[in-house]
Amino acid sequence: MNNSNRWVLYGMLLTVSIIWGSSFAFMKHAVREVSPFVVVLFRAGGASLLFAITLLFLGSQAKLYRRDVPLFFLLGMISVSLFMPLQVVGVSFTYAVHASLIIALSPLAATLIAWFLGWQKMRMGICIGLALAFSGVAVVATQALGSSGSGSNVLLGDSLMFLSAIFWAAFTLLGSKIMQRYRPLVAVAYIHFFGFAQLLVVFLFYPEMGGQVYRELSGASASTWAILLGLAILSSYYAFIVWYRGVETIGPVRTAVFQYFNPLFGSIAAIIILNEPVSIFLALGGILIVGGVFLANK
Repeated sequence: MNNSNRWVLYGMLLTVSIIWGSSFAFMKHAVREVSPFVVVLFRAGGASLLFAITLLFLGSQAKLYRRDVPLFFLLGMISVSLFMPLQVVGVSFTYAVHASLIIALSPLAATLIAWFLGWQKMRMGICIGLALAFSGVAVVATQALGSSGSGSNVLLGDSLMFLSAIFWAAFTLLGSKIMQRYRPLVAVAYIHFFGFAQLLVVFLFYPEMGGQVYRELSGASASTWAILLGLAILSSYYAFIVWYRGVETIGPVRTAVFQYFNPLFGSIAAIIILNEPVSIFLALGGILIVGGVFLANK
């Protein structure tokens, strides 16, 4: 890859950071009109449709091997039918700024899981980074404790976001295995297919949900529709394609650097779109979290 193409890719990866960082503010805005289930269903379904169209042009390169179906089912469960609902429900309770900071702990959660499984050694720099990052989470939580009337909801939302970060870490580790046998684009497409199919199972047990989804979508405003489309097209389809294009081209380490921008853009979006408060605890906690994640990954 020549320098001009490399800088174009860097610019596209930066747009992914903007999209993923600001998505928390937009999701919180959307759940004011529609339920978290509708947000997840529309996002996963819209992205799955776009991935299906894309795979039509890949022909034999998009072949799915039967032996990998159980792993794809598991990855779809972790990254779509579990991670996405936890993320949307979590951000509906807490501040979008909190969500963008806590989800940044995913790389550290992946490090802990890898260490627990014996896949990685625990070095001094990683230990210090872990201590700083989790201290940052504790500092951020103090804002929830100081929130009048809604502190318990914010803590619940923060806890759900932390759980979603663990699921994303598990997906990162398990997904690395399937990426060795499939092109990243193909693997992400099948992961979305299996995850979306699992979400549709809800309608088999609760057929009345179909009417509820229709009523919510038919009553949604233009801004909510724009957010739902943006989550499907930009956050899931475009962002995943660009991200794994970066992994293929410049490697996972250089690509992962761009995730450090997510909390910055998430905080900016939350302040502008939702007018969320910023305290000294939030600023300090954010610095500790991002600094700890950077140190541990360095």
